[in-house]
Amino acid sequence: MAHMSSAFNFSSPASTPSQAHTQNDFPPPTHSHSHAPPSLGFNTPSPQSFSDAPLSPIIDALMIDTLAQDFKLEPVHRANMHTFIQIGSADGTLSKSDLATRMYLLGALYADIAERHRQQQDQGSMDLKGLFNDLKIRLEGQFELTKDQMNNIRKAANDMIYEHTRVNFVMMNVDLMRHIREHDVSMGLSNVVGNPARERVLASVLKKTCSSVRNAFRQDIRDSIIGDNKCTLAEFTYRTADKYRRGQFDENMGLGYTIHNVLLHRFGLDNIELIRKVSTPSGDNNGEESDSTPPVATKRQRTQVGRIPKGEDFWGKARWLLCAAGHSIRTHSDKYTLGRVSAI
Repeated sequence: MAHMSSAFNFSSPASTPSQAHTQNDFPPPTHSHSHAPPSLGFNTPSPQSFSDAPLSPIIDALMIDTLAQDFKLEPVHRANMHTFIQIGSADGTLSKSDLATRMYLLGALYADIAERHRQQQDQGSMDLKGLFNDLKIRLEGQFELTKDQMNNIRKAANDMIYEHTRVNFVMMNVDLMRHIREHDVSMGLSNVVGNPARERVLASVLKKTCSSVRNAFRQDIRDSIIGDNKCTLAEFTYRTADKYRRGQFDENMGLGYTIHNVLLHRFGLDNIELIRKVSTPSGDNNGEESDSTPPVATKRQRTQVGRIPKGEDFWGKARWLLCAAGHSIRTHSDKYTLGRVSAI
Protein backbone atom coordinates (compact mmCIF):
# COMPACT_ATOMS: atom_id res chain seq x y z
CA MET A 1 0.00 0.00 0.00
CA ALA A 2 2.88 2.37 0.68
CA HIS A 3 4.39 1.71 -2.77
CA MET A 4 1.14 2.46 -4.60
CA SER A 5 0.68 5.66 -2.60
CA SER A 6 4.09 6.95 -3.56
CA ALA A 7 3.61 6.12 -7.31
CA PHE A 8 0.40 8.04 -7.67
CA ASN A 9 1.38 10.57 -4.91
CA PHE A 10 -1.49 9.59 -2.61
CA SER A 11 0.57 9.85 0.87
CA SER A 12 -0.23 12.44 3.51
CA PRO A 13 2.35 14.76 5.07
CA ALA A 14 4.45 13.27 7.94
CA SER A 15 2.98 13.64 11.45
CA THR A 16 4.67 13.83 14.80
CA PRO A 17 4.27 11.01 17.37
CA SER A 18 2.41 13.37 19.59
CA GLN A 19 -0.37 13.73 17.07
CA ALA A 20 -3.19 11.30 17.52
CA HIS A 21 -4.70 9.64 14.55
CA THR A 22 -8.17 8.37 14.39
CA GLN A 23 -10.10 6.60 11.66
CA ASN A 24 -12.08 9.73 10.95
CA ASP A 25 -8.91 11.73 10.18
CA PHE A 26 -8.45 9.91 6.83
CA PRO A 27 -10.94 10.43 3.99
CA PRO A 28 -12.53 7.33 2.54
CA PRO A 29 -10.75 5.96 -0.54
CA THR A 30 -12.13 7.14 -3.84
CA HIS A 31 -12.91 4.37 -6.31
CA SER A 32 -12.79 5.48 -9.96
CA HIS A 33 -14.80 3.46 -12.41
CA SER A 34 -13.38 5.17 -15.53
CA HIS A 35 -12.26 2.78 -18.24
CA ALA A 36 -10.01 5.32 -19.99
CA PRO A 37 -6.56 3.93 -20.76
CA PRO A 38 -3.73 5.20 -18.59
CA SER A 39 -1.76 8.15 -19.80
CA LEU A 40 1.44 7.21 -21.59
CA GLY A 41 3.05 10.59 -21.22
CA PHE A 42 1.85 12.11 -24.57
CA ASN A 43 0.32 15.55 -24.25
CA THR A 44 -2.21 15.18 -27.12
CA PRO A 45 -5.04 17.72 -27.08
CA SER A 46 -8.49 16.26 -27.15
CA PRO A 47 -10.54 16.95 -30.32
CA GLN A 48 -13.05 19.72 -30.19
CA SER A 49 -16.66 18.75 -29.92
CA PHE A 50 -19.06 19.39 -32.82
CA SER A 51 -20.68 22.10 -30.75
CA ASP A 52 -17.44 24.07 -31.05
CA ALA A 53 -17.34 23.78 -34.89
CA PRO A 54 -16.37 26.90 -36.88
CA LEU A 55 -19.14 29.09 -38.22
CA SER A 56 -18.17 28.57 -41.86
CA PRO A 57 -16.64 25.57 -43.68
CA ILE A 58 -12.96 25.61 -44.57
CA ILE A 59 -13.75 25.49 -48.30
CA ASP A 60 -16.08 28.10 -49.79
CA ALA A 61 -19.43 27.00 -51.15
CA LEU A 62 -18.61 28.69 -54.47
CA MET A 63 -15.62 26.40 -54.92
CA ILE A 64 -17.81 23.37 -54.27
CA ASP A 65 -20.43 24.52 -56.79
CA THR A 66 -17.75 25.26 -59.39
CA LEU A 67 -16.28 21.79 -59.05
CA ALA A 68 -19.74 20.23 -59.25
CA GLN A 69 -20.47 22.25 -62.39
CA ASP A 70 -17.21 21.20 -64.03
CA PHE A 71 -17.89 17.55 -63.24
CA LYS A 72 -21.54 17.88 -64.41
CA LEU A 73 -22.79 16.36 -61.18
CA GLU A 74 -26.40 15.69 -60.34
CA PRO A 75 -28.14 17.91 -57.75
CA VAL A 76 -28.04 15.21 -55.08
CA HIS A 77 -24.30 14.81 -55.56
CA ARG A 78 -23.77 18.54 -55.23
CA ALA A 79 -25.71 18.56 -51.96
CA ASN A 80 -23.69 15.62 -50.65
CA MET A 81 -20.43 17.46 -51.36
CA HIS A 82 -21.59 20.46 -49.35
CA THR A 83 -22.44 18.16 -46.45
CA PHE A 84 -19.07 16.41 -46.82
CA ILE A 85 -17.20 19.72 -46.43
CA GLN A 86 -19.27 20.73 -43.41
CA ILE A 87 -18.46 17.46 -41.66
CA GLY A 88 -14.78 17.70 -42.55
CA SER A 89 -14.59 21.24 -41.18
CA ALA A 90 -16.30 20.43 -37.88
CA ASP A 91 -13.28 19.96 -35.57
CA GLY A 92 -10.70 21.85 -37.62
CA THR A 93 -8.12 19.06 -37.63
CA LEU A 94 -8.06 18.72 -41.45
CA SER A 95 -6.16 21.29 -43.45
CA LYS A 96 -7.71 23.06 -46.39
CA SER A 97 -5.51 21.26 -48.92
CA ASP A 98 -6.28 17.86 -47.39
CA LEU A 99 -10.01 18.50 -47.39
CA ALA A 100 -9.90 19.86 -50.95
CA THR A 101 -8.10 16.73 -52.13
CA ARG A 102 -10.72 14.51 -50.54
CA MET A 103 -13.48 16.63 -52.08
CA TYR A 104 -11.91 16.33 -55.54
CA LEU A 105 -11.75 12.55 -55.28
CA LEU A 106 -15.38 12.43 -54.18
CA GLY A 107 -16.36 14.67 -57.08
CA ALA A 108 -14.53 12.41 -59.54
CA LEU A 109 -16.47 9.41 -58.25
CA TYR A 110 -19.75 11.27 -58.52
CA ALA A 111 -18.85 12.38 -62.06
CA ASP A 112 -18.44 8.79 -63.15
CA ILE A 113 -21.79 7.87 -61.61
CA ALA A 114 -23.55 10.83 -63.27
CA GLU A 115 -22.07 9.95 -66.67
CA ARG A 116 -23.33 6.38 -66.36
CA HIS A 117 -26.80 7.67 -65.51
CA ARG A 118 -26.83 9.90 -68.58
CA GLN A 119 -25.76 7.05 -70.85
CA GLN A 120 -28.49 4.82 -69.49
CA GLN A 121 -31.11 7.51 -70.06
CA ASP A 122 -29.94 8.13 -73.63
CA GLN A 123 -30.00 4.44 -74.45
CA GLY A 124 -33.44 4.04 -72.95
CA SER A 125 -34.97 7.02 -74.75
CA MET A 126 -33.19 6.60 -78.09
CA ASP A 127 -35.91 4.39 -79.54
CA LEU A 128 -38.62 6.66 -78.13
CA LYS A 129 -37.09 9.75 -79.75
CA GLY A 130 -36.90 7.98 -83.08
CA LEU A 131 -40.54 6.97 -82.76
CA PHE A 132 -41.61 10.56 -82.08
CA ASN A 133 -39.63 11.83 -85.06
CA ASP A 134 -41.22 9.23 -87.30
CA LEU A 135 -44.70 10.15 -86.08
CA LYS A 136 -43.96 13.84 -86.62
CA ILE A 137 -42.92 13.22 -90.23
CA ARG A 138 -46.02 11.15 -90.88
CA LEU A 139 -48.33 13.73 -89.35
CA GLU A 140 -46.87 16.51 -91.49
CA GLY A 141 -48.54 14.92 -94.50
CA GLN A 142 -51.90 15.09 -92.73
CA PHE A 143 -51.59 18.64 -91.41
CA GLU A 144 -54.79 20.67 -91.39
CA LEU A 145 -55.49 24.21 -90.29
CA THR A 146 -57.67 24.67 -87.24
CA LYS A 147 -61.11 26.25 -87.33
CA ASP A 148 -59.82 29.48 -85.77
CA GLN A 149 -57.01 29.69 -88.31
CA MET A 150 -59.47 29.23 -91.17
CA ASN A 151 -61.71 31.95 -89.74
CA ASN A 152 -58.79 34.36 -89.43
CA ILE A 153 -57.79 33.70 -93.04
CA ARG A 154 -61.35 34.25 -94.24
CA LYS A 155 -61.67 37.54 -92.35
CA ALA A 156 -58.35 38.78 -93.71
CA ALA A 157 -59.42 37.88 -97.26
CA ASN A 158 -62.75 39.68 -96.81
CA ASP A 159 -61.02 42.81 -95.60
CA MET A 160 -58.48 42.64 -98.43
CA ILE A 161 -61.03 42.36 -101.24
CA TYR A 162 -62.91 45.38 -99.88
CA GLU A 163 -59.86 47.67 -99.82
CA HIS A 164 -60.70 50.86 -101.70
CA THR A 165 -57.31 50.69 -103.44
CA ARG A 166 -57.76 47.09 -104.58
CA VAL A 167 -57.31 46.72 -108.35
CA ASN A 168 -55.95 43.19 -108.83
CA PHE A 169 -58.46 40.69 -107.47
CA VAL A 170 -57.21 37.57 -109.24
CA MET A 171 -53.81 37.50 -107.46
CA MET A 172 -55.24 38.39 -104.07
CA ASN A 173 -53.98 35.13 -102.58
CA VAL A 174 -50.38 36.29 -103.13
CA ASP A 175 -51.05 39.51 -101.22
CA LEU A 176 -52.76 37.52 -98.48
CA MET A 177 -49.75 35.22 -98.11
CA ARG A 178 -47.49 38.25 -97.77
CA HIS A 179 -49.81 39.67 -95.12
CA ILE A 180 -49.77 36.40 -93.17
CA ARG A 181 -45.97 36.24 -93.19
CA GLU A 182 -45.87 39.72 -91.65
CA HIS A 183 -48.61 39.03 -89.07
CA ASP A 184 -48.31 35.29 -88.45
CA VAL A 185 -48.46 35.64 -84.66
CA SER A 186 -51.55 37.86 -84.50
CA MET A 187 -53.34 35.60 -86.99
CA GLY A 188 -52.47 32.46 -85.04
CA LEU A 189 -50.39 30.98 -87.88
CA SER A 190 -46.95 31.03 -86.28
CA ASN A 191 -46.88 27.22 -86.34
CA VAL A 192 -47.30 27.31 -90.13
CA VAL A 193 -45.02 30.10 -91.33
CA GLY A 194 -41.46 28.86 -91.71
CA ASN A 195 -42.43 25.21 -92.24
CA PRO A 196 -42.29 24.43 -96.00
CA ALA A 197 -44.69 21.49 -95.82
CA ARG A 198 -47.27 23.45 -93.85
CA GLU A 199 -46.85 26.55 -96.00
CA ARG A 200 -47.73 24.43 -99.02
CA VAL A 201 -50.99 23.47 -97.31
CA LEU A 202 -51.57 27.11 -96.41
CA ALA A 203 -51.01 28.27 -100.00
CA SER A 204 -53.64 25.84 -101.25
CA VAL A 205 -56.11 27.05 -98.62
CA LEU A 206 -55.46 30.69 -99.53
CA LYS A 207 -56.23 30.08 -103.21
CA LYS A 208 -59.51 28.38 -102.41
CA THR A 209 -60.48 30.96 -99.79
CA CYS A 210 -59.72 33.95 -102.02
CA SER A 211 -61.64 32.37 -104.89
CA SER A 212 -64.62 31.82 -102.60
CA VAL A 213 -64.45 35.42 -101.33
CA ARG A 214 -64.28 36.78 -104.89
CA ASN A 215 -67.29 34.71 -105.87
CA ALA A 216 -69.28 35.87 -102.83
CA PHE A 217 -68.46 39.54 -103.51
CA ARG A 218 -69.42 39.14 -107.19
CA GLN A 219 -72.75 37.67 -106.16
CA ASP A 220 -73.37 40.58 -103.79
CA ILE A 221 -72.72 43.02 -106.63
CA ARG A 222 -75.03 41.05 -108.91
CA ASP A 223 -77.85 40.86 -106.36
CA SER A 224 -77.63 44.60 -105.69
CA ILE A 225 -78.29 45.57 -109.32
CA ILE A 226 -80.65 42.86 -110.62
CA GLY A 227 -83.31 40.67 -109.09
CA ASP A 228 -85.61 41.09 -106.12
CA ASN A 229 -82.85 42.19 -103.72
CA LYS A 230 -81.45 45.08 -105.70
CA CYS A 231 -80.68 48.16 -103.64
CA THR A 232 -79.25 51.65 -103.82
CA LEU A 233 -75.55 52.40 -103.83
CA ALA A 234 -75.71 53.65 -100.23
CA GLU A 235 -77.41 50.45 -99.08
CA PHE A 236 -74.93 48.34 -100.99
CA THR A 237 -72.00 50.19 -99.42
CA TYR A 238 -73.43 49.68 -95.95
CA ARG A 239 -74.17 45.98 -96.47
CA THR A 240 -70.83 45.11 -98.03
CA ALA A 241 -68.83 47.14 -95.52
CA ASP A 242 -70.63 45.39 -92.69
CA LYS A 243 -69.90 42.00 -94.26
CA TYR A 244 -66.37 42.37 -95.59
CA ARG A 245 -64.58 45.32 -94.03
CA ARG A 246 -62.66 44.80 -90.83
CA GLY A 247 -64.32 47.05 -88.30
CA GLN A 248 -67.53 46.96 -90.38
CA PHE A 249 -69.30 50.09 -91.59
CA ASP A 250 -68.09 53.47 -90.43
CA GLU A 251 -69.40 56.83 -91.60
CA ASN A 252 -65.85 58.16 -91.46
CA MET A 253 -64.24 55.33 -93.40
CA GLY A 254 -63.73 57.60 -96.38
CA LEU A 255 -65.09 58.42 -99.81
CA GLY A 256 -62.73 55.95 -101.44
CA TYR A 257 -64.93 52.99 -100.54
CA THR A 258 -67.97 54.62 -102.12
CA ILE A 259 -66.09 55.41 -105.33
CA HIS A 260 -64.70 51.89 -105.45
CA ASN A 261 -68.22 50.48 -105.14
CA VAL A 262 -69.50 52.87 -107.82
CA LEU A 263 -66.96 51.55 -110.31
CA LEU A 264 -67.77 47.91 -109.56
CA HIS A 265 -71.49 48.67 -109.59
CA ARG A 266 -71.24 50.32 -112.97
CA PHE A 267 -69.14 47.53 -114.38
CA GLY A 268 -71.75 45.01 -113.25
CA LEU A 269 -74.54 46.95 -114.97
CA ASP A 270 -72.56 47.07 -118.19
CA ASN A 271 -71.71 43.35 -118.04
CA ILE A 272 -74.90 41.63 -116.88
CA GLU A 273 -74.16 38.40 -118.71
CA LEU A 274 -70.61 38.27 -117.38
CA ILE A 275 -71.65 38.84 -113.77
CA ARG A 276 -74.16 36.00 -114.02
CA LYS A 277 -71.61 33.45 -115.19
CA VAL A 278 -70.31 30.82 -112.81
CA SER A 279 -67.13 29.35 -114.25
CA THR A 280 -65.57 25.99 -113.58
CA PRO A 281 -62.57 26.41 -111.27
CA SER A 282 -59.28 26.31 -113.13
CA GLY A 283 -56.31 24.23 -112.11
CA ASP A 284 -54.61 27.11 -110.30
CA ASN A 285 -57.80 27.99 -108.42
CA ASN A 286 -57.75 31.50 -109.80
CA GLY A 287 -61.16 31.11 -111.42
CA GLU A 288 -64.52 31.41 -109.75
CA GLU A 289 -65.64 28.79 -107.26
CA SER A 290 -68.96 28.23 -105.61
CA ASP A 291 -69.16 29.97 -102.28
CA SER A 292 -69.58 27.76 -99.24
CA THR A 293 -72.53 29.98 -98.27
CA PRO A 294 -74.61 30.51 -101.43
CA PRO A 295 -76.61 33.74 -101.79
CA VAL A 296 -80.32 34.05 -101.37
CA ALA A 297 -82.11 32.08 -104.05
CA THR A 298 -83.81 34.13 -106.76
CA LYS A 299 -86.30 33.25 -109.47
CA ARG A 300 -83.76 33.67 -112.28
CA GLN A 301 -81.21 31.03 -113.21
CA ARG A 302 -77.50 31.75 -113.28
CA THR A 303 -75.70 31.06 -116.51
CA GLN A 304 -73.49 27.99 -116.16
CA VAL A 305 -70.39 28.03 -118.35
CA GLY A 306 -67.17 26.08 -118.62
CA ARG A 307 -63.72 27.32 -117.79
CA ILE A 308 -63.38 31.01 -118.62
CA PRO A 309 -60.05 32.03 -120.16
CA LYS A 310 -57.71 33.86 -117.85
CA GLY A 311 -58.45 37.57 -117.78
CA GLU A 312 -61.87 37.15 -119.40
CA ASP A 313 -63.82 36.55 -116.22
CA PHE A 314 -65.60 39.22 -114.20
CA TRP A 315 -62.67 40.16 -111.98
CA GLY A 316 -60.14 40.02 -114.79
CA LYS A 317 -62.07 42.61 -116.79
CA ALA A 318 -62.94 44.66 -113.70
CA ARG A 319 -59.23 45.16 -113.17
CA TRP A 320 -58.89 46.79 -116.59
CA LEU A 321 -61.80 49.10 -115.82
CA LEU A 322 -60.22 50.27 -112.58
CA CYS A 323 -56.86 50.80 -114.25
CA ALA A 324 -58.43 52.66 -117.18
CA ALA A 325 -60.36 54.91 -114.82
CA GLY A 326 -57.16 55.87 -113.05
CA HIS A 327 -58.42 54.45 -109.80
CA SER A 328 -55.78 55.51 -107.24
CA ILE A 329 -57.81 56.85 -104.34
CA ARG A 330 -55.76 57.69 -101.24
CA THR A 331 -57.40 60.63 -99.49
CA HIS A 332 -60.71 62.47 -99.39
CA SER A 333 -59.22 65.16 -101.60
CA ASP A 334 -58.62 62.78 -104.52
CA LYS A 335 -59.00 64.27 -107.99
CA TYR A 336 -62.02 62.02 -108.57
CA THR A 337 -65.33 63.10 -107.16
CA LEU A 338 -68.37 60.94 -106.72
CA GLY A 339 -70.12 62.76 -109.57
CA ARG A 340 -67.28 62.20 -112.02
CA VAL A 341 -66.98 58.52 -111.22
CA SER A 342 -70.73 58.00 -111.45
CA ALA A 343 -70.57 59.20 -115.02
CA ILE A 344 -68.16 56.41 -115.99
